[in-house]
Amino acid sequence: MKARTKNTSTNAPAQDSFLDVVANMVGILIILVMVMGMRAGEAPLEAARDVPPPDDQQLRAILKEESSLRSSILEKAAETKRLAAEAAQHKRGRDTLAVVKAGIERKIVQADGELDEKSRAELQLRRKLAAARDQFDSLRQRKHQIESQPVETVVLANYPTPISRTVHGDELHFQVRDNRIAYVPLQELVDRLKREIPRVRNAMRHNHEYTDTLGPIDGFRMRYTFRRRDLSPEMAVETGRYGSVFRLELAEFLPVRSLMGEPIDMAVREGSELRDRLRRHPPGRTTVTLWVYPDSFEQFRMLRELLHKAGFSVAARPLPEGVAISGSPLGTKSAAE
Repeated sequence: MKARTKNTSTNAPAQDSFLDVVANMVGILIILVMVMGMRAGEAPLEAARDVPPPDDQQLRAILKEESSLRSSILEKAAETKRLAAEAAQHKRGRDTLAVVKAGIERKIVQADGELDEKSRAELQLRRKLAAARDQFDSLRQRKHQIESQPVETVVLANYPTPISRTVHGDELHFQVRDNRIAYVPLQELVDRLKREIPRVRNAMRHNHEYTDTLGPIDGFRMRYTFRRRDLSPEMAVETGRYGSVFRLELAEFLPVRSLMGEPIDMAVREGSELRDRLRRHPPGRTTVTLWVYPDSFEQFRMLRELLHKAGFSVAARPLPEGVAISGSPLGTKSAAE
């Protein structure tokens, strides 16, 4: 017991010294913290003291700039709002037009579906009538323009047979165009068409209209059109024929080249193709039909004089530019002088 009591009394001074050291260090730390806190609190105040306060002019400038920015922002906001309102109004307008357009198209489709066949035919006839009226007005204006132009006076020569008569004998056909004359094998092509009638009849059993081409012969082709017509009961009783009939509606004689035949100044000479063809036919019983285009009227007069001197009757068939030589059962025969 005594030894333990002695050890305790011996360590007491060392423990007191350690406590004193710890207390001193804690005090120093507290003092350092207080000094740092005071300096941190005083620093902003010292920095603020270095910045001079703004004067009245600077304040007014700042306030003016702020007011200008505020006004600009308000104007931009009002402009944005106005544009948004206009865009919305345009969109509503487009939507309304789209709805109206869809309604009109729907009504057109509905009305077209309600039209019966007779109404459609009547509507088509009205459209054709309107187109014909427009064409008539255009032709009338063209006629007025032509009549207003000066007319060239042409002296006509008198020939021994001034009264025309219908051609019933042999007939030769020639095209007079581009200062050239070309033989038109009209009769040869018609004879070939007659041999094609059985084939045409078979084709017409399943078609109301049939168009085909023959040739060429001597540089010309023949484009023909047949049309079938079903006989009504009344017509069958009247004529004694039943079923349907077909007939030739139109025959056109088309050149295979733009320039056909020989120049007229060569054709009037001896040994030309024109004179060779004329020798094969007797003058008194043959009529020469000249299909004349507008660019060759002057040459036609020279050819007519030549043919009259040779004893041939002459028939003139003027044609507008762009119109082909043609014929049909409903057409007229040539009238010769």
